[in-house]
Amino acid sequence: MKLIPPVEYVDSQSTAEREVAELLKAVPSDDGVAYHSVHLPRHRKQIMGEADFVVLWKGAILVLEVKGGRLGRSDEGVWYSVDRHGMQHPLRRSPWVQAKDAAFALLDILTQQTGGGDWPFAYAVVTPHQNLSSDAEWAPQQHIGLDRMTPAGMERALDALARLARTPPGAPEDFRQQDLRPMGNLTMISKYLRKEVDAMRTVPDTELIIDRNILSMTDEQIDAMRAFERNPRVMVLGGAGTGKTVVAIEAARRAAADGNSVAFVCGSAGVLQLASELLRGSPVQLVPFSSIRNEALFDVVVVDEAQDLLNVEDMSALAETIRGGLDGGRWWVFLDPNNQAHLTGSFDEGVYRELQDSAVVVDLTKNVRNPRSVVTTVQSHLGADLGSPRIGEGPDASIVQARTPGEARQLLERRIRALQEEGVSRKKITIVSAAANPAESVLAVDGRVPSSYKVDDRSYEVVAAASIKGLERAHVVVVDVAGLDSPGGRAAAYVAMTRPRYSLYVVSSPQAYQIMGHHALQYIQQQVEKVGSRND
Repeated sequence: MKLIPPVEYVDSQSTAEREVAELLKAVPSDDGVAYHSVHLPRHRKQIMGEADFVVLWKGAILVLEVKGGRLGRSDEGVWYSVDRHGMQHPLRRSPWVQAKDAAFALLDILTQQTGGGDWPFAYAVVTPHQNLSSDAEWAPQQHIGLDRMTPAGMERALDALARLARTPPGAPEDFRQQDLRPMGNLTMISKYLRKEVDAMRTVPDTELIIDRNILSMTDEQIDAMRAFERNPRVMVLGGAGTGKTVVAIEAARRAAADGNSVAFVCGSAGVLQLASELLRGSPVQLVPFSSIRNEALFDVVVVDEAQDLLNVEDMSALAETIRGGLDGGRWWVFLDPNNQAHLTGSFDEGVYRELQDSAVVVDLTKNVRNPRSVVTTVQSHLGADLGSPRIGEGPDASIVQARTPGEARQLLERRIRALQEEGVSRKKITIVSAAANPAESVLAVDGRVPSSYKVDDRSYEVVAAASIKGLERAHVVVVDVAGLDSPGGRAAAYVAMTRPRYSLYVVSSPQAYQIMGHHALQYIQQQVEKVGSRND
């Protein structure tokens, strides 16, 4: 059975829920799908309320409440749990009342959100560590105990519960024994539940990589996940900030969880480091572009920043690592062919079109990284589309010009001091160099861009644009913006200016400043024309 999100998203402290999740996943059927509630950050709404699992099974909606350990009931009818020390802990409600309330709350929400209703549904309590004697409080089908804790046993239990869901009150016995049909008209509910429940790990704060940080997916990201589940070859296109890297990592994780040998391929050391943190404990193998030729065959190959190797030589090497090759194997590639294709590596338009013709194409158009102020600034000054912003407004982004390297450093240091006065931690401030030639950077030391820059005896991270592709930072100060009339210079500026999750400050050469000003004027004229056409 399909489990959404994957089992590893169940809280590791909820051993009973994790056991049930593993069991549902092991049920030998493609007809059903189980959604489980996960312990998410407070800002994440959980439409399932207190429901541990919602299972769409053969035409019915089944709500499962999981109770680990042992349950008991006093002579007064009060339910309690028993911990490992034998201590009794009273429960505020009967487990079956809790399951019933969760089921009806879910149905109310589904009716409001989908406009439907009158679906077959039932609820049950799962006690994976004990069997309970029959009781008038529940029908036999509404308790799934220890004796059903095998894949076949769980399947029989779900079948019985689905029959109960599909049985009208007072139905004759022969109706109760009808054959179960596969999941019917619950597609709309499945889509809605997945939108609300499916999740992936991401890293919103670069000071600390939080292994259990889980955020919900956008509709587009869910569509991408569906494409991976249904198609062997998928090409995901999206601009900076649309979540390509995190989706690629999640896709690799899920493919490996299904028992495939999986390679996550990328040329960025920073992205590979991020992947190693987010894939901790997963068998996914991380492969730099430079090591492709030395690898064995994989069942699935996931390629991030694929625009850097879309050429005959590199794609031929990649094909040798895919079981079945490019034509018959399973590969999912993620790229931005428009704005990041000429920064590193080699991009061949013909190879790109040929690969695109052999794959299902998914577009990511919603920006989930940058605040609206950054999105608007990049769109207006570089003429590059970052998609529609999904997060807050953010502080105003600033672009200034410097006529000399000394003036550029002064502006840089002034900006850093301003952030310091605002209380921003130095660990959240990153300087990004967009210099095509490191020796020409305003920060160059011995012909290269240093890894840090000191302001008032404090060191701040410095990263070249080519090294920070696919990654993000909180507060970004960009230097060395120049050469916007060349593909490489424009790509470097685009990458550098699209890293911030919060604030952006750009120090530009006079020539680049003039080009960006021209783009901004055109952008304003286009916006005025759009408003005029709407008014007409």
